[in-house]
Amino acid sequence: MGKIVQLPDDVIDHIAAGEVVDRPASALKELVENAIDANARRIRIDVAEDASALRVSDDGEGMEPEDAEICFLRHATSKLRRREDLAVVNTLGFRGEALAAIAAVAELEILTRPRHRPEGFRVIIAGGQKMSAGPAPAPEGTTVWVRRLFFNTPARRRYLKSGAAEQRACVEAAARIALGHPGVAFEVTAGREVRFATPGDGDIRAAAAAVIGPQEAGVLLPAGGARGPVTLRGLIGPPDLTRPRRDHLWTFVNGRWVQDRTVATAAVRGFEGRLAPGRFPVAFVYLDVDPSWVDVNVHPAKLFVRFRDEHLIFSLVVTAVREALRSAPPVMLAARSAPSPTGQLLSPPGLPPAPAKAAEPAALPWGAASREPLPAQLRRLKAVGQLFATYILAEAPGALMVVDQHVAHERLIFEQMLKARAGSPAPAQQLLAPVTLELTWAAAEALRPLLPWLGRVGLQAEAFGPRHVLVRSLPAVPGFPAAPHENELRALFEALARELPELPEAPGAHLEESAAPAPWELRLLKNVACKSAVKAGTALNTAAMRMLVEGLALADNPYTCPHGRPVVVSIPVEELDRRFGRRTPP
Repeated sequence: MGKIVQLPDDVIDHIAAGEVVDRPASALKELVENAIDANARRIRIDVAEDASALRVSDDGEGMEPEDAEICFLRHATSKLRRREDLAVVNTLGFRGEALAAIAAVAELEILTRPRHRPEGFRVIIAGGQKMSAGPAPAPEGTTVWVRRLFFNTPARRRYLKSGAAEQRACVEAAARIALGHPGVAFEVTAGREVRFATPGDGDIRAAAAAVIGPQEAGVLLPAGGARGPVTLRGLIGPPDLTRPRRDHLWTFVNGRWVQDRTVATAAVRGFEGRLAPGRFPVAFVYLDVDPSWVDVNVHPAKLFVRFRDEHLIFSLVVTAVREALRSAPPVMLAARSAPSPTGQLLSPPGLPPAPAKAAEPAALPWGAASREPLPAQLRRLKAVGQLFATYILAEAPGALMVVDQHVAHERLIFEQMLKARAGSPAPAQQLLAPVTLELTWAAAEALRPLLPWLGRVGLQAEAFGPRHVLVRSLPAVPGFPAAPHENELRALFEALARELPELPEAPGAHLEESAAPAPWELRLLKNVACKSAVKAGTALNTAAMRMLVEGLALADNPYTCPHGRPVVVSIPVEELDRRFGRRTPP
């Protein structure tokens, strides 16, 4: 007797169910996507305390009785007719497996009524078998109950997480869909508590406010752009609104939430030089793509997509993020210290906050003056002193600005060197006496071809014997003194030598061939700028402080140092008044 047999239908159904529905959140996702494809404008979601039961109600088109009786069969769908339809998918679900997969491993009840019918229809299925079907009173639209999920698959049930974790996953799944469809009003209840509600007015900021909180949503920067068959719109968090993971980098393609590495990497690249190491931005990126340019059928749960031209997508996202950040305000101390309208400092990642109460307005904790782009504020700064020989204190209209003197100087030197690559040599600060550094033979030998390039960016040094380098000047902001210690200079050249194994052969031959610096060049410039800048603990006179602040006002990026640390922190006068119990003037 042969070993190969054709599996019975009940086994096939359970295998299909495992591919599509592996936990309550995936069942919820499929039901909500069906509601959106039915043109629902309002959707209510209820999740039991332990996620053992779900209900999704919508005001969509509803189903005819004959459709309700077969909708839970495998590959039964209203969204495809021909093979060619797969190339231009315009719906969220199209395989016809969602209801069949859920019905195979749960008790499923469907109550539906089309708008033109006076009476509804109810169908009850358990374990893939139809138990009853017949007329029943029903509102317009469709309501689906899922009970006893995985009652007939105990192995699957054993691998579920705790009830609280599964409930949280359901809320997160609903939040992703609600963000992807701001034109649909959502109300999500879990454990009899409303977790969030979106207005459904089409405003992506309003949807974001319902999910992540009005305080954070209020500071997001609008982004947009278009290239070929792709249109981008979105909201980008300012550089000080970051997360330790990528879980607040939301990507939507034609309304579908996806985990796309191309878009995520491009968004982070757009923040290059403005993020501290190990931090990731908050961003909502919406891509409207011609369906023929994107394949959404590359993953059973449709979590990933494949673009026809990934380079176009990458370039569009990077450009849109960079343009949005041009209007970013400075880092706001109050944004991190003031309580949010929900009574929390900031919403924990991945868990939408409870909606704000009417008695607690979602006012931003800083005034209108401090919402100006940072360069506009820097042009009106008045330096008033130095704190701890590290921070410059300056007065701006409506705010106290605190400038980190080291990172500010580092930013200015870095930009001077960048401009010097293709133009005249960067300004150099001559040392009072040349400094001779003794290096290892290997480091000194490796640095030799790089010395002419370093001289062009302001770091003038020459070989002085087989193991020594004679340093004559450092990159500098004109008029701003720099006097690093010999140990700091040695640390700089040792850092440069560490980068050299990754350099192309004969780096000096490639230094000025391209207008854009190569990654290795950027790393070297960052090191030079950091080691050449004035250090914390250095006392500055009024003229030096003023020169730093005035230089920042003209910088291309006055927000962060080349490594991503913030340059300026703003403390609004409203925050100071609140701390001192002073009434804020109207």
